[in-house]
Parts: sequence; C-alpha cells; structure tokens
Amino acid sequence: MTNASTVLSAWANLPPEVRVLAAPIQTEQQYDEALAAFEAVWNEVGGQADHPLGSLFELLRDRLMAYEERSFPVPPSPPHRLLAFLMEERSMTQTELAGVLGITQGNVSRLLSGKTALSLEAVRKLAAHFHVRPDVFLEHP
Repeated sequence: MTNASTVLSAWANLPPEVRVLAAPIQTEQQYDEALAAFEAVWNEVGGQADHPLGSLFELLRDRLMAYEERSFPVPPSPPHRLLAFLMEERSMTQTELAGVLGITQGNVSRLLSGKTALSLEAVRKLAAHFHVRPDVFLEHP
C-alpha cells in the first residue's frame, strides 16, 4: 500500500524538470520536449516490459497521445473508407480480402463502395486480420 505522505514529500522534492513529465502537455514546445524525453526513454527501455523505466515510458506515451488527440482530432471515417485505406497500406487486393472474409470479390467491391454494410462476422474477421479494434469498422453517428 502506498503511503500518501511519503509520496507527497517525494513529489515536492523532485526537480521541476521531472515533475513536468507528469503534467498535461499544453503547448507545442512542451510537446517537443516530451517527445524528446520519450525518445530517450524508448532508447533505454527498448522492448523490455519489465524495465525500471517502463512506467515512465507509459506515462510519456499517454501524455503525448492525449495532446495529439486534443490538438489534431481525426473525425471518424466511414467503415468502407477505412477498409480501403487499410487495404491500400498493405497493398492488398480485393481478391485477397475476399479470401479473408470468405466472400466473393464482387461482394468486396460492394463493401468498398459503401453499398453493402459490414456484417458483425466481417467486422470480427477484419479486426483480427488488420490488428485493430472492431469498433473502428462500425458506423459512427
């Protein structure tokens, strides 16, 4: 169990450049500084999940992502456009996608044009194939 008075005392005695690492990013300059700190921690931590700096890595990552989401919001995209984008990024053909979904190439064409909605089964298969959350393929109002 964490002793609150120990945490408060330790926090108050941290150098300002360390305390700022936990504060929300408000400016582009703070973002650049947090990104530089993140890169330094990344170089130290690598892929080691149990590294002593792992929690600092996660803290910096979350701060950067929060700032990016606030500063550069991305409007939801219709599922068929997202699917087309993911296919293009992977140089995937309609025939290959038909194999993934177990449907005909003609049905893939209708999906990509937005004429046919994705079934729940198709959403599950696409999420697994592209390694994304299933909700990215759902219609957003």
